[in-house]
Amino acid sequence: MLKIYNTKELIPVNIIHSNDAYFDSFTALANDEFTKLVLDKIDHAEYASPNTFISRTSDLGQLNKSMLSTGTKTLLNIRSHSDKCFDVCECGYNILSLLPMVSEGMIYWETPAAILTEEVDDCDILFNNRSLFHSFSDFLNYILYEYENG
Repeated sequence: MLKIYNTKELIPVNIIHSNDAYFDSFTALANDEFTKLVLDKIDHAEYASPNTFISRTSDLGQLNKSMLSTGTKTLLNIRSHSDKCFDVCECGYNILSLLPMVSEGMIYWETPAAILTEEVDDCDILFNNRSLFHSFSDFLNYILYEYENG
C-alpha cells in the first residue's frame, strides 16, 4: 500500500528530505522492469549494474548511480525502502505522474496535485492514516474536490 501524508505529525517515522544522499548511500539499482522504466522515462538512461547506468550519451560509458536525477532517485528510494518516508517536494510533474506505479511505500507530499497520465485501478492508497483509495484517480479527485474544500 502506498501511504501518502501531507501532515507531518501523522507520519510514524522520520521524513527523509535528502533523497540524493539517501539514494547514494542506501539504494542499489535493481535489474527489474520498474527501475528500467524509471531510468528510461526520466533520465533517458539504461540499467547497467546495481551501481551504474548508461546515459543518453552512451559515449560516456557507464556512469555512477549518483549522477541520476533527484526525481529518479526519489522514486527508486520509495520503491526500495517501503519502511521509510520520502519527501517528494523536489519532484517535478514527470516524477509525480509515475507515482501510480508505486504499489507500496510512504511519501510526504505537502501539497498533493492532480497529476495522472496513466490510470492504475489496482492500487491501494492510504491518505493521512484515514482515507483509503483503490485507484489513483479516486485519490486525486478527493484531493481536488473534497479535501481542499473542507
